[in-house]
Amino acid sequence: HAIPVVFIDGRKAFKYRVDKEQLRKRLRRLN
Repeated sequence: HAIPVVFIDGRKAFKYRVDKEQLRKRLRRLN
């Protein structure tokens, strides 16, 4: 399932439709 995820990076908010694995990868990249 692809879930809508909203990332708030300081000033900008990004909306991604990713699965849990990609979500973890993106969280690692942001953090």
